[in-house]
Amino acid sequence: MPFTDHSDLYAALHEEGMNLVVQHVMLQRPSLFNYGTPHIQEMLKRDPHDPNALCKPIEVIKTVDDRQNPHISVEDPFVLPGTDNLLAVDFLVQLTQLRFDFHPGGVFDLPPELNPPLGEQHFAILVQMCGGVGCPTREFLEEFELPERDNKDRPPPELTVVPFDKLECFCLDLVLLGHFKPAGETLELLLRPDVDGIEFVDLKPEGLETILECILMLLLKVVVLPKLAKTLSKLLKSPLEDLGDFTSLTLVPTPTPAKVPWNPSIDADQVKIFVDLEEVPE
Repeated sequence: MPFTDHSDLYAALHEEGMNLVVQHVMLQRPSLFNYGTPHIQEMLKRDPHDPNALCKPIEVIKTVDDRQNPHISVEDPFVLPGTDNLLAVDFLVQLTQLRFDFHPGGVFDLPPELNPPLGEQHFAILVQMCGGVGCPTREFLEEFELPERDNKDRPPPELTVVPFDKLECFCLDLVLLGHFKPAGETLELLLRPDVDGIEFVDLKPEGLETILECILMLLLKVVVLPKLAKTLSKLLKSPLEDLGDFTSLTLVPTPTPAKVPWNPSIDADQVKIFVDLEEVPE
């Protein structure tokens, strides 16, 4: 049965294609996946493979270095609480792996806490994150004294960034379990991802894991997913609206369950969308 038996337009994205695109983007735009302070950027300019400035090597294609494109995005050092904004540490955050798995699964194993196997109409995302902090040298700890602001009329002392010999690093694997909300009546409401569960793999102690998961879930639900839905809407809406501009038709999501069981649909290792054409009234 053709996919367009119950809709006018049909499109699908396979998990293999999605993961291949992610790999290419990571090689071509490393600064989207690596974030560090100005000092770390300077260390990498001298040696892009400096093990003291990285938690994991950053792999790039030759064009990145030929064009002198940055390997990391630059962020301000982390100011330590209780230091009156006078002391900070260098840090590095790396997203080293990002993989998608669509029902029925098989790209990677779900942790037991997320009740494998991957359920119908669900997707999973495996993220590996590495973080590093420039811990102070012994000489700095023995010699440094925090300046005092003894006169409010004088300019405050300059921020001191702690010197370090090498980054102290850790890496975590995180699995997100999610689905797409049913399509609404407009293209803006066609692709709306939602998260069902989050699990840090083998993170101890349990209390720390629970705290990090609840903070991440809050950020995803309130900040990340609404912005992602808007971005997906723009990416999808633009070419479809261009198609509609050549006709006296408008494009709307195919309704469920009247015409198709799910829209979007996640099955056979793919995300599928169904769109109908409606005549624009004069």
